[in-house]
Parts: sequence; structure tokens; C-alpha cells
Amino acid sequence: MKCFPFSPAATVRKFFPNADDKQVDYLLWNHTGWPCFWRTGAERDIKHSLRHLRRTLDAGKKPCDLCNDAADSPYDERLCRWCSRAMARPRRE
Repeated sequence: MKCFPFSPAATVRKFFPNADDKQVDYLLWNHTGWPCFWRTGAERDIKHSLRHLRRTLDAGKKPCDLCNDAADSPYDERLCRWCSRAMARPRRE
């Protein structure tokens, strides 16, 4: 019995048709919230994440390490300005 009515790898291949199996795994596990964040609507959410990533890459920009927005923070080259601000906020304990 299948856990999901869709194939996550096939969904990745719709957005990145030339990706090999290793790249598909990387994109699925590192640029989407798979498998942690959804109980329902997983296919929709994976497509949303991959669409956003594809748009960033097509614009010739490097994606943020935490989200798929363009990594354009003046303080940390790995993060977008929004994630950089969020990471810089003091934590409440």
C-alpha cells in the first residue's frame, strides 16, 4: 500500500527533468519540507517549493539555505535578507 497517492521524485522531475537520482533526492530533502511539514496537501506544497526554487535559479540567483528565495543578504551570503533578519533576532527563553 502506498503512503502517498503521488510520487515525490516524479514531482521533482517535472520541475528538473535532467536531474539524476542523487540530485532528485537532494532537491526533495534540502529544498522542500519533505517529509516533515505536511499531513495533507504534500504534493501541492512540494510543487510550491520547487516552483519557487525554479524561479530563483532561472533568474540566475543562488537560493537561500533556509528557504528558496534569492540569497541576497548583505550580512550572510548563504541567506536571503528575510532569513538573515530572522536569524539575527534575539531568542526569547
